Amino acid sequence: MNRKLFLLPISVAVFFCFGKMNGQNSAKLIQDYYQKSGKLNQRNNTNEKIGVVILNEDLSKSLGANIVNVQQTYDGLRVYNALGKVIIKGDQIISENNDFSRNVVVANQKKAQERLSEDVLKQRLGFSEISEVNYLPDVYFEKNGVYVLSKELFVTDKISSEVWHVIADASTGEILSKNNTTLSCNFEHNEHLHSVDFEQIGNGDEQQQFVNLLVPSNASYNVFPLPVEAPTFGSRSIVSNPWDLAASPEGWHSDGTNNYTNTRGNNVYAYSDQDNTNNPGYSPDGGSTLSFNFPFADGRYDNPLTYRDAAITNLFYMNNKMHDIFYKFGFTESARNYQTNNFSNGGMGGDAVRAEAFDGSGLNNANFNPGYETVINGTTYLAAPRMQMYLWDRVQTPDDFVMRYQYNAPASIVSRPKVMTGGAGFGALLLGGQAVTADLAIANPIAACSGLAAGSLTGKIGVAQRGTCSFATKVKNMQVAGAIGAIIYDPVNADPITMGKDDNVTGINIPSIMMGKAEGEYLVNQMNGGTTINASLQFDYNGFKHSSLDNGIVAHEYGHGISNRLTGQGYNCLQSAEQMGEGWSDFLH
Repeated sequence: MNRKLFLLPISVAVFFCFGKMNGQNSAKLIQDYYQKSGKLNQRNNTNEKIGVVILNEDLSKSLGANIVNVQQTYDGLRVYNALGKVIIKGDQIISENNDFSRNVVVANQKKAQERLSEDVLKQRLGFSEISEVNYLPDVYFEKNGVYVLSKELFVTDKISSEVWHVIADASTGEILSKNNTTLSCNFEHNEHLHSVDFEQIGNGDEQQQFVNLLVPSNASYNVFPLPVEAPTFGSRSIVSNPWDLAASPEGWHSDGTNNYTNTRGNNVYAYSDQDNTNNPGYSPDGGSTLSFNFPFADGRYDNPLTYRDAAITNLFYMNNKMHDIFYKFGFTESARNYQTNNFSNGGMGGDAVRAEAFDGSGLNNANFNPGYETVINGTTYLAAPRMQMYLWDRVQTPDDFVMRYQYNAPASIVSRPKVMTGGAGFGALLLGGQAVTADLAIANPIAACSGLAAGSLTGKIGVAQRGTCSFATKVKNMQVAGAIGAIIYDPVNADPITMGKDDNVTGINIPSIMMGKAEGEYLVNQMNGGTTINASLQFDYNGFKHSSLDNGIVAHEYGHGISNRLTGQGYNCLQSAEQMGEGWSDFLH
């Protein structure tokens, strides 16, 4: 796509990145509009430093108009969250709305830093390790009535894979704003009790005309086809060539340059990430015939990892269907959709969804990070989205519980009857069948909320008591003290629960389980009496379910990607408690 930067020599400076649309006409209309309307005029008479940057322009077929997202600037730099939307039909602006500041007063600051120290970022964000830091151009951020020159950056936690959007004072490094852009959704067992009636979309009569398009190779997939929402509501069947050529002109396995035989193409790359590396792992291969017909079972004693090919195939299918369906409704290239190759239809490309099946960073959940694509002052800034789909645990009873531990010594305890335990929505999940083996050691203090001596649990499986602080805080503190695993027990209740994550605690990389009152107090009493107990943490996943096979959950998560890309600057508008993102995703699925 041809991209060009325009700087208009008037008091309202407009920058525009354009593709197929007439960017020059839009820029001229917006220039004249803001010059005549006075909507950027400042009470402090600094009008010569105020401008707008055009973030993107999207041709809406339903409106027959161009939708232009703009952002206010001061002295050439963006004013954070000072956003506007202009609708142009024909040669007229028919609607405009904005949240511009009419009184930009800039703070006096010391010299700005080029980059912030990663050690400082880790400390202030609570990360153990940072895998990546990406900067956007500096912004002016409003603080106590004045605008502070600030760094805008995205920081990726290496352990949890969460991506945080951060605004920091460019001089002092003070964190002024931070938001987790990885949107997590909790789903209860049996929550989805209805089928979804998706509109059926044709396959060819609306194909757009491009130069040198490849004819898609035939492909077939054994999946839960729409409108089947999940295994609960129907059976798998084989579907052939299910793409829409208007949305995916070369099918699902070509990006215009490369042809793939695995679950990869222009719209999505689906693979496993059971070790939580956040890098492409195993993906099933359909061979030269692109036949993705793999065995599947999800009974009580079936291990879901045995049938990963079927799960990844379904995840690939559903992501592509979401892409093709909502392309029809306007989530196209110029609307910042998710594609590697945009086939000269505007937008940027290079941001197909990375869909990670049975991700190793959690259980009973799923999430979506929308990434971002934007052009600022002529430079492209791009980050691909990531969808993470977890395993769901099964219902357990005292007679049929999930096995998560084994006593190894002394002999008197090895044969002790096993009890129900709860898992954790954080830390190492040991999806590959690994075991963590060590002697048990009681945390001191036993609540493990603070004050554990450095090295006091080195090489041990720490044991702590529930209460006072979050489960994640206890496990993190024991990890910092050297523990390689953790057991939390409930001093009040007989039955354990699943330990939920704490968004304020990151960097946990050890496994942990929860026990009820009787077993926990037994272990503590034995150790206080001088008994050395050796145990292993090893998790039995038989009977767990793939969220990748639940089309409703995949649709919900993909919906977060759609709503984030279509609002504001396309990556950080849906963060407040009253935002509509969850409701929109519920509607889409």
